[in-house]
Amino acid sequence: MRVTSETLFKLAKDFVAQRSRSDHTLLGVYLQGSLLQGDPLLGGGADIDLVFVHSDPPQQEREIVRIT
Repeated sequence: MRVTSETLFKLAKDFVAQRSRSDHTLLGVYLQGSLLQGDPLLGGGADIDLVFVHSDPPQQEREIVRIT
């Protein structure tokens, strides 16, 4: 599978949709990082930086989730 910006945007959108269905404290999500700036690939890999805003304190301050 070839990783493109479009693929990463779809993965982010699908992940946010799934998370918003299961977490009712979620108010909004911000996309940050290299995916917004142009070429998100570095050495054949990429990441998606999402900031989740909750109405209550989240259970974890920081979370790294592999979505593929």
